[in-house]
Parts: sequence; C-alpha cells; structure tokens
Amino acid sequence: LLQVSRLEKKLDTCFENKEYYEAHQICRTLFYRLTAAGKFDELLTLLERGCLTLIQVGEYGSAYDLSEAYAETLLKSGVSVTKERITSIAKIVKGLPSLIDENIEDKDRRVKFIAACVKWSQSVASSPSEKARGSPALHGLFARVLYSEGSVDMARSHFMLSDSAEDYASFLHDWFTRGEVEKTGDLWITLAVLQLICLRRVSFARRTFSSYLSTSSPSLSPPYKGSGLPFAHFSWLLLRIVPTRNVQYYGALIAKFKSNLGADETIMAYLDQIGQLYFGVAPKGSGGGMFGNLLKGLMGGQQEEKKHLPSSDDERDDTKDADSSLFQSELAALIRGDAPVMAQLDDDLD
Repeated sequence: LLQVSRLEKKLDTCFENKEYYEAHQICRTLFYRLTAAGKFDELLTLLERGCLTLIQVGEYGSAYDLSEAYAETLLKSGVSVTKERITSIAKIVKGLPSLIDENIEDKDRRVKFIAACVKWSQSVASSPSEKARGSPALHGLFARVLYSEGSVDMARSHFMLSDSAEDYASFLHDWFTRGEVEKTGDLWITLAVLQLICLRRVSFARRTFSSYLSTSSPSLSPPYKGSGLPFAHFSWLLLRIVPTRNVQYYGALIAKFKSNLGADETIMAYLDQIGQLYFGVAPKGSGGGMFGNLLKGLMGGQQEEKKHLPSSDDERDDTKDADSSLFQSELAALIRGDAPVMAQLDDDLD
C-alpha cells in the first residue's frame, strides 16, 4: 500500500494548494484502492475529511460525490451504527446544501445520501424493526436537521421512525400552532397516531399522543372524555384496544365514534389497515361505503391466525399502562353502550 500512502500525501498537498478538482480525483482513486484492500476504517476517515473540506471551500458538487462514496463505504464495510458514526454523518448532512442551483433544482440533493445511510443501518441491524426501517437514532438525526432547515415534509417522515416521541410531538405541535393545519388539534394528533399504528409503532404512538396533549391541552387528563375533543378520547381508547387484539372491542370503538370518523377522508382507510394488521379483519370489499365495508369485515370475524400474531415492533411493550384500571372502566362502558348499535349495524349491512 505504498502507493496509497503517496496518494494520501499528494491529497494533503492538493488541499494546501487549493487544487480541489485534483483533490477530488485523488479521493476517488483512493476510494477504489482502499475498498479493494478492505481498509474501510481508513477510507471512511479519508472520505469524511475530503467531503467536509470540499464543503468548507464551497465545492459542493464534489462534496456530494464524496458523501455518496462515504455512504457506499458504510454499506460495504458492515460497520456498526455507533454514536461516533452518527456524529460523522451529522457533520456531512448539515454541511451539504439542499440545492446547488435553485434555478434548475427543486428536490433536496441530500436524499440519495440520506437513503443510503438508512439502508446501511438496516443492513447491520439486529432487531426486526430496525432491519425493516433503519436506526431510530439515525432517523432522529435526519429529522432534526431537516426540520431546522424548514424541510417539514421530509422531516416528518424521519420523525415517525425516530427514537424520540417527545421530539415528534413537539414537531407536530409547532406545525399546528403555525396555523398551517386546517384541522382541529385533536384530529391532527389522531391522524399522526393512526399513521404510527399502521407502521406498527404503538408504544411510540402512545408516547407521542401523551406528550402532544400535555403540551397542547395541559389542563386535560385521560381519558379525555367529555373534553370537547372527541378524537382525543377516541385515540386514547384506540391505543389501548390495539394491543388487546380483540376485534369486538375494535368494532365497538368504531361504532361509537361513527359520527366523527368522516371528519377526514383518510381515517377509514387507516382504520381498515389497522383492522387487517392487528385484528385479522378482511380487506374492505365493494359497496356500502368505507364505514360499511369496515364493519362488514369486523362482523365477519378474523382471517387466518398468522395475521393475528404479534408484530416485530414495539406494541408488545404496551402491557404496562398506568391508566389500565381507567381503561378497563371505559372499555366496559364502551361495550355496554355500543353492543345494540353494533347489532343494528350488522342488520343494516346484511
């Protein structure tokens, strides 16, 4: 590797002499040679340094190329996700501009780098959830960086897969208080809860919901019944019914809140997906409208047992609930109050 050592010295000289094009070419040459030699730690250090130096002097096109080589090296190397590695990724993603030429670009150019880093974290993960979605710590990093720059939609996608429910709740609350959301506060957080449940992140959804309401409505307390926020009460119940896997409870909940569930056109689609994921409910068929189709599935019982197995994600942590006795009381009232309604709906849908 004598030639590699010479190239590294030449790289230092190029940076000192501000010969940035030549420096970029040397980094690329070293990328191929160190990869072939399996010297991944050395290569990652070199690419990070090269990328950050090029960012500092405004050579963003070359910096982007080296950032993607860095992410590719992470994937090839199989190195673990560590705090130090995430710190290095943070320096790169914070330094890279979202656009180089705003006149010809309209998409964040960091998307490829971010996606490659997530793919790496999936490839070295040990838990099923992280294999499916990547490192929550890494998603949290990307979410915070993107949100600080105003990339709200991209940030939200990463917050949903992050490790901090409190940060996600704060993000949702800030977004709502800016006046950009044409929904009531309790509907806004309920839609977030539904999305997280569909992602099999029930425990995370519960913490997000609790943190959001403690900020937006600190004077209220569980179960939020009679608070004038029907969706808060609905979400509180839903988050506790899902881990039970009891289709009767789920059907009673939907029947009780029938008059509210048309407030947003996406709600019934989410509930249909939740019914399939957690309760073995058949997918909705044709005719009868979204509510009618979902209730038909609920009344029709569950599908094959494999749909009813616990998922690989965190809803299994939901067995510990400080409000469990309160939930049991609310559940009893729900079943007593809605059994006649369920029966009537069953008759109407036949």
